[in-house]
Amino acid sequence: NGFEANLRERVLRLTPPVEVTSVAGPIGDYDALARRINRVEGVAGSVPFLNSQAMLSSRHGISGVLVRAVEPDNPVAVSQLRKSMRVVSGSIESLRLDYPATASGEQGQPRIGALLMGGALASRLEVSTGDRLRVVSPILSADREQLRVRVGDAIVGGLFSSGVSFVDRNLVIMNLRAAQQFF
Repeated sequence: NGFEANLRERVLRLTPPVEVTSVAGPIGDYDALARRINRVEGVAGSVPFLNSQAMLSSRHGISGVLVRAVEPDNPVAVSQLRKSMRVVSGSIESLRLDYPATASGEQGQPRIGALLMGGALASRLEVSTGDRLRVVSPILSADREQLRVRVGDAIVGGLFSSGVSFVDRNLVIMNLRAAQQFF
């Protein structure tokens, strides 16, 4: 029916039709790879991204989240975000704010920059655009023997509604460069 088709379309907009990954770990020079991919006939554009998991905490709560990091200056990435979600507060452009993860934030924590999050997640954490958050992520060592925790400070840059409750409760969008430094 129409509801199922609408839901399927919204979820598929967040899922790339083709995904290039590396079995050897992170892709080092993804800019060069993206240029090669974009030269392939029939390819409309490419969007480098990073997926990860983290915990977000505010003064009022904590929640596990899925992180999707994209390049905010990539027109294909911005177009996909605009098609898959409606920004209800703040802006996608807030992801461009330059808060390198190596700069000191409050209490010596790395500053991650702005995040976009679903309105349902913001309600659960009792935050709104402009509020500060703490991002916590477990990091495994290269030999997978040791677990350490990485903690950073972020700002709510915007709230979105995707029309898919799972996405609105669990997804956070962040700047790819900041995510690469943090995760």
